[in-house]
Amino acid sequence: MKKLFYAFFIMIIVLPATAQEVCSNYSPVASPDGNYLYFSSNRVDDTYFIYRSNIDGTNVERLTTGYLQEFYPRLSADGTQLVYQQNSAGSTAEIFIINTDGTNQTRLTNNSIHDGKPSFSPDGTKIVFESWDESETSEEIFIMNIDGTGRTQLTNVEGLPRQTGPVFNPSGTKIYFRQGINANSHIISMDPDGSNWQDITDPNEFGYDDMYLSFNPEGSKLLFTTTEWNGHGGPFDIVSCNPDGSDWQRLTMSTESDGSSYSACYSADGSKIFFGNDKFNDEFIWDIFSMDSDGAEKMMVVSCSNSSVNPPEANTKLLTCTPNPIVNEGFITVNITDPENASFTATDLSGRLVSFDYSITREGILIRRGNLHPGVYLFKIHIESNQPATGKLIIR
Repeated sequence: MKKLFYAFFIMIIVLPATAQEVCSNYSPVASPDGNYLYFSSNRVDDTYFIYRSNIDGTNVERLTTGYLQEFYPRLSADGTQLVYQQNSAGSTAEIFIINTDGTNQTRLTNNSIHDGKPSFSPDGTKIVFESWDESETSEEIFIMNIDGTGRTQLTNVEGLPRQTGPVFNPSGTKIYFRQGINANSHIISMDPDGSNWQDITDPNEFGYDDMYLSFNPEGSKLLFTTTEWNGHGGPFDIVSCNPDGSDWQRLTMSTESDGSSYSACYSADGSKIFFGNDKFNDEFIWDIFSMDSDGAEKMMVVSCSNSSVNPPEANTKLLTCTPNPIVNEGFITVNITDPENASFTATDLSGRLVSFDYSITREGILIRRGNLHPGVYLFKIHIESNQPATGKLIIR
């Protein structure tokens, strides 16, 4: 018998997912081994989840499960874990962590309003993020341990300015973040304890934003998105600069006809940059492109319209539990040739993980209801090298 976090059932329903020919793919991050891209996409059922593809955009695989929107993935320096934001800003957004193979999806925060845009410290022990609750007028920067404990506020600015989108530099000596109101933001750095603020880009007038920060692996270049040349309502551009804000290099020449460029990251060796662009769409639909680190050789990497790979959840199996509903125990019949390498996980609709007892055999999974309450739960089953099955669990 195994003791684990997550789930319960009575009725197990794998809902069919609908893949789309038109969708958005954005906020890419590249793995440190140079093999994978991770990004957010609404390619199935018009809901944003976290996906992984090969570095060339092939073999797209969905990693996260649920029914809430998921955005802004960031990788740990060793490439084994992702943090991301679930649900939208201002709508009870929370922070989750997951292994990069899609296992061990865990909720880290429980805020009444917003915890979002998380990022790892270089040593993998901390997560820096933006947050606000009823006591704040706008977002502030916080830091916590990677298990969600030790939550500490780093900034406390009176009035409306928002402190958002924090990232560490690769050496871990500075945290960079965006400060401003909706349409006039700039970039600031500070020490990891919240002291020693420095303007990296100049404070902007209304209509000019600097945002969405990332570093090259050596920490010698900072990437960000800006409206410096097109102003409020105009297309975004990607810029690289030195960590002190000097030596701006405009890497994209966005125009109304050429689309916006947005939310960029470096490849593992720093020779390529991946970024979002809506050049080929008229409805603010984003594809992921790559370019050389000097802005040359732009090419599409991830889209929906040109992809021949369906997301794995479109081919999941229908699994049933007997009896249904469960009184004390239930059994999910499924062929498992290697029980030691199979796993079952689930959450409630808020993302909360719950402890339960289960046993895995070659014939399937035995579930013990225990003290689980009636309700709806979301699950994932991994069986050897097959794609995970996802669905909804109901206890009456």
